[in-house]
Amino acid sequence: ENRSSKMLSSSTVSPKILLLSWVLVSSSWRSQNMMLVSGMLPLILLDRDGVINQDVGPPGVIDKSQFVLTPDAGNAIGRLKRHGYSVVLITNQSCVGKGLIDEYQLDDIHHHMATLLKEEDDDASIDKIYACMTTKEENDPNMKPNPGMILQACRDFNVSPEDCLFVGDTFLIYKLLRRLACH
Repeated sequence: ENRSSKMLSSSTVSPKILLLSWVLVSSSWRSQNMMLVSGMLPLILLDRDGVINQDVGPPGVIDKSQFVLTPDAGNAIGRLKRHGYSVVLITNQSCVGKGLIDEYQLDDIHHHMATLLKEEDDDASIDKIYACMTTKEENDPNMKPNPGMILQACRDFNVSPEDCLFVGDTFLIYKLLRRLACH
C-alpha cells in the first residue's frame, strides 16, 4: 500500500474532523504533502515535536541546541501563511512541570524555533503558541490527548473545530481528535 493511500482526506473523515496524521503519511513533514484547500480551513494547528522539529524522545527538547527543524517545516509554514492561514502551535511540554526546564527556557526554545523558521522562509511564523506545561499525573484538560488547547485556540481565533486542520505525528493525536469529536 503506498503512502498517499494512507493519508486521510475530508471524504473519509467525519465532517467534524479533518486530520493529517504524519505518522501515517511520512516520517518527516514535507510541504508537497500538505493538503491545501483554499478557503476551507482558516486555522492550522500544528503539534511541535515530530512535526515542526525532529523528535528527540523523552524528555523532549530541553535546550535550544537540541531543536532541529524537520525537513521543509519552515517552507510549509511559509506556504500556509502566504495562502492566508492562521498557524498555531499546540504542544505538551511536561518538561516544565517536571522541573527539567522553566517557562523562560521554554520561551527561549520557541524564540529559537521562530528564528529557524524565518531563516528557512521569510513568511514562516506561528501566530500563537499553546503549551501545556503540566505533567500527565495532573490530569490537565489542556494536556493532549485532551482537547483543551484546541478548544481554546478555536475560541481565540473565533472558529469552530470543523474549520481547523490538526497536523500531528503520533497515535496520541488520534485519541485527541476522538475526544474533540465528543465536544
